[in-house]
Amino acid sequence: MQAPLGDKVVAGGAYGSRLVADLVVNKYWYGLPLNRQREMLTRLGLDMPSSSMGDQIHWATELLEPIYRHLIGKALTSTVLHVDATSLPVKDKDSPTGLTIGSLWGYVGDESAVVFLYTRSGHKVGQVESEIGPETFLAARTGFVVADAAAVFDASFQREDLIEVGCNMHGRRYFVKALDAGDKRAAHPIAAFRALYDVEADARALDDDARLALRQSRSRPIYDELVRWCRTYEPTEPPSSLLGKAIGYLLNHQLALTRFLDDGRLPIDNRHHRTPPSSPRRRSTELPLRRIA
Repeated sequence: MQAPLGDKVVAGGAYGSRLVADLVVNKYWYGLPLNRQREMLTRLGLDMPSSSMGDQIHWATELLEPIYRHLIGKALTSTVLHVDATSLPVKDKDSPTGLTIGSLWGYVGDESAVVFLYTRSGHKVGQVESEIGPETFLAARTGFVVADAAAVFDASFQREDLIEVGCNMHGRRYFVKALDAGDKRAAHPIAAFRALYDVEADARALDDDARLALRQSRSRPIYDELVRWCRTYEPTEPPSSLLGKAIGYLLNHQLALTRFLDDGRLPIDNRHHRTPPSSPRRRSTELPLRRIA
């Protein structure tokens, strides 16, 4: 299995670029840990230590850095940039638990320009040298950014050239929590979101202008009624209740959450117009909320 000269990830190495590429794809695309890959290679007759695999992947990422920088540029210059994060446990020998819970930040732009950046905390800036938190990343961005209403983004959205677009999946989620806890009143706003996503399903194949026209004619009245419903219950609903939190979230972030109604280029949420899987597929033809006098 000796690699031909000139076909190695690192000069003087023992492994060819095709094998190393396979390691990288298996680990990061298919989620196969290195110990399992080692078992697979052993069955094929190659005894490759996990430490060697780690070294080869490290060297491979250095060669891939130009592509990585190109993707960052494409994401930052996209018409619409999406950002979200998920917690990611990482082994840490210096931690009392043996783990560090960091954050994997995903940035998705136009034409599948996708960048993932890891930080050792969920804070707005990186906690160690070379780590890039969302505030640092967004400092190089102007235009539309789709994000949830986490406080980590507050400083970034103080800039006039960075425009916050709210994620209605998050707005809907709080009402779902209230309904799951037994508050049947939350069924009304959930029905409104279902109708909004029905419109999005119809608008998916349209161009930006046609999508905007459809949203103005069908979605705008639904959202206006949703806001009126929330304002009716807000004065008497305790802010600490699940329904109160849902109402507060929608009203406090109304401007960002409704930006998609005024621009056909903008998505309704961070899932690129896809209907939430928990939403029924049937079409709603009428306003889903009963009017409150």
